[in-house]
Amino acid sequence: MDGFWNLSPVLQSAVFGAIGGAAGALIAAVLRATPAFARSQNVTPVLTILCVGVSLALGNSVAAPYRHAAHVDEAMAYIEKDSRLYATLFKYHPESRAALRAKLADIPENIPGDDIKRLAAEAAMAILQPYLSRDLLNAPDGAIHANLEADLTTMTELQSHPEACVDVFLGKPVLDPGLLTPADLERESGARAAIIEGAALHPSPPPEHPNLNALALQIVRGFQARGYDIHDLNLLGHLDQTQPVLGCRVATEYTGTLAAMPDAQGAAVVKGFEMAARQAKP
Repeated sequence: MDGFWNLSPVLQSAVFGAIGGAAGALIAAVLRATPAFARSQNVTPVLTILCVGVSLALGNSVAAPYRHAAHVDEAMAYIEKDSRLYATLFKYHPESRAALRAKLADIPENIPGDDIKRLAAEAAMAILQPYLSRDLLNAPDGAIHANLEADLTTMTELQSHPEACVDVFLGKPVLDPGLLTPADLERESGARAAIIEGAALHPSPPPEHPNLNALALQIVRGFQARGYDIHDLNLLGHLDQTQPVLGCRVATEYTGTLAAMPDAQGAAVVKGFEMAARQAKP
């Protein structure tokens, strides 16, 4: 039966209608064999129409949960194409699979395939991001450095598409599939998977009370050493509200500055400000 539920709703309804029509014709034939209906000319079309309607109503009612499950499976299959990242997420955070399926269930049915992919990517990122942020705090220095370099490479390639560049920095999905090559996607996926796996297998907890002033000074010095305007740092907290070209430039400068630091130093800055951001949330 799985093959039937994977058919389009139109084809399923056609099957239900055909079953109803056949049942109506059969019942009519039986009735016309009796004296009471022997001369009735209307019994066959009336019963056929009635049975088709009943069959469609009942069939579609029965099919609804199966169609919805197939719809979720379609969205889940699209997400799991990124097998390394989500396989890693599901391995070390198994409850995330059920959470993702539940979120995908909210995607409306009967929408174009591209919209399903876009909404599925957004749903997957919404599930992934809290785990990634949490694991970032315990990831090894090398994994954090590799993630910074991966983001820097991608953002540099997206300079002519500044909105997407800023999305990468903010941890949002790049929704236009034509902007990133398979190599780009594999690089980003692998770097994020390494964060999750590294936090599980080789945890490196951050200091409980990082000195944010000292960390900020390291960033300022890094900006100055690379010839960047330190006033650009004031934009980091609201890049999504900044003109995209400027936002992309600042995001790339900041990521490049961190990636140029020794692994331990860059990781300490990332973890310190991630902890501060988490503590600032209500």
